[in-house]
Amino acid sequence: MNKIDHKVISVSSEELLSMRAFYEQEYLATKTKLQHLSSMLNKLGGLPIDVPEVETKAPVIAPKTSNVSAAKSKASAEQEIARRKRKKKRGPKPTWSKFILDRLKAADRPMTYNELFRDAMVLKNKAPEEYNATKASVLNSAFRLRTVANKIDTLGEEGKKEKFIVLTKWMDEKGALVSPYNHKLEELKHLKESAE
Repeated sequence: MNKIDHKVISVSSEELLSMRAFYEQEYLATKTKLQHLSSMLNKLGGLPIDVPEVETKAPVIAPKTSNVSAAKSKASAEQEIARRKRKKKRGPKPTWSKFILDRLKAADRPMTYNELFRDAMVLKNKAPEEYNATKASVLNSAFRLRTVANKIDTLGEEGKKEKFIVLTKWMDEKGALVSPYNHKLEELKHLKESAE
């Protein structure tokens, strides 16, 4: 038998929490998307697909550095398991969802995703290396707000990649923007075209 070398990667507790939060968020976004796809397939008469309920939490154990810290890690992991036996009501608090809604209300006009990413980096004091994680968090929250909460929607132009995010309360029953937001959107499109 061949001997396999295992490389030990040490991470700080902050990095561990950040990684765990990222994967929890990715899991929730994927699960939401699967539930949406399943319900749409069921409505359209496709194959009945059930999205299984999967336990989201698993104990995360910090890397071992010494016997003392290993004992502490084991004790904290056991406490974590005991704490997690109670079923949690939901995933991470929707801080990014609140951020998106607050930014749209404050701007009082449609916004692009790039504007939201920029505002998130500045207003949340994020370092440049946190851009990708911040972008992913904003996109995941926007997806949930659009598909689950139905609080926002996106509008785009035929043949153009850029989408504008709007609050659903700015729209009528047919999905068209009401005044003055329809005029604000046209102004934004005009400004973008002249900038290009």
